Amino acid sequence: MSVRVTKGTLKASEARESEGERHGEEIEEQRPRNIPANTSPTDGFSLEVDAKIKSQHPTLEAAMNVGAELKRKFPMLQVTIYDAVAKNRILVEAAK
Repeated sequence: MSVRVTKGTLKASEARESEGERHGEEIEEQRPRNIPANTSPTDGFSLEVDAKIKSQHPTLEAAMNVGAELKRKFPMLQVTIYDAVAKNRILVEAAK
């Protein structure tokens, strides 16, 4: 006796737009967007961890505070601050 199996096409049921789903879409639009990988910042100071931009800060002091705290917790990371206006990087040293 042989069994023949055929593959059928599954169709998704009609999507229903209810009030709860619309509310979820609004929340999705309000979330902050990640920095695209192919663009560099044009203003402010960016915190780079292992050569990847992780956050942006309006002042050098704010970026240095976050970078120093991160370096204190994880001394093996390479943490730098990127100054978008001057287009240079400042290495964050481990606090002793």
